[in-house]
Order: sequence, then C-alpha cells, then structure tokens
Amino acid sequence: MRRKAGRRLWIALLILAALTPLGLWVPRFFGAGGAWGEWSWRELEKVIGYAPEGLKRTNGLWKAPAAGYGKGYLGYLASAMAGVLIVAAVSFAIGRLISKRKKDQNDGKK
Repeated sequence: MRRKAGRRLWIALLILAALTPLGLWVPRFFGAGGAWGEWSWRELEKVIGYAPEGLKRTNGLWKAPAAGYGKGYLGYLASAMAGVLIVAAVSFAIGRLISKRKKDQNDGKK
C-alpha cells in the first residue's frame, strides 16, 4: 500500500511540474503581462500604484542561477522538473538520515 501511495505522489508531482508553463501562458492569454509573481518593482508600481520601499531597495540583490529559464516554455518546464528532482532528492536523503537515526536509537535500547 505504501508503494502505491508513493507512486501516486510522484505522478501528482510530475503532473504539477508539467503544468508550470501555464504560469506563462495564462497571463499572456488574458493580457496580464509577465508570469505570476515574477514582476519587477516597476511593474508592480504600475499595476497597483505603488511599490514597497524594501522591494525597491533590494532590487538586483539576487540574481537567478538560470535567469530566463533557458529558451521558451521547454526551459521553463525543464526548470520545474529539475526543481522537483532536487527537492525530492534532498527530502529522500533527510528521510533516510532520520530513519537511520531512529533505527540506531532503537537498537541501543535492546
């Protein structure tokens, strides 16, 4: 049963990752500009009438390691898949460490 639940989780994650380009397509379809949540402080100021000072002050502080996500939607999709795999690998490694630690603790109590 546990294996079946894990398979369902992976399928759900892959479906969600495959849907990430919707974040680019939907705003363009409705003429809303850039991808959701990826606005510059200037775009935000234009849309809502102001931009928080902290946002202006920290502009340019962070440079994305894969700025622009490569070329087009395929790069965006590849970025999503890479993110899912990295998070899954780190989560798996942490889970293994925790289960090993619990096993070692239980072995010491015998």
